[in-house]
Amino acid sequence: MIMATGATVGDRIRALRESRGLSQQDMSEEFLLNGRSTLANYELGLRDIPVKVLLLYSEKFNVTTDWILKGDTSSGNNEIDELVRAYSSINNSVVKQAVIQQIRGLEDF
Repeated sequence: MIMATGATVGDRIRALRESRGLSQQDMSEEFLLNGRSTLANYELGLRDIPVKVLLLYSEKFNVTTDWILKGDTSSGNNEIDELVRAYSSINNSVVKQAVIQQIRGLEDF
């Protein structure tokens, strides 16, 4: 079943990571994973994500584990859901980077 916020758990965690402009290497180091390939396997759906890592994502990005696992938008965090949906729909990497820069520019408001 394809969710509006991303078809898979991997799609959603990748969108979260990219929304902050973080590389797989950055996230792997922060979460103390066994290297970038571990995170790549989570994002590609080649490996199940341990509960510990789900909780780290939930805390870091202020989303519920239900949203990560199911794309459940009943969390009340509609702004993040909307941003992730919009960001996920962009296919051009240059435009994605421009969106990230624009959002970062709004952090001081």
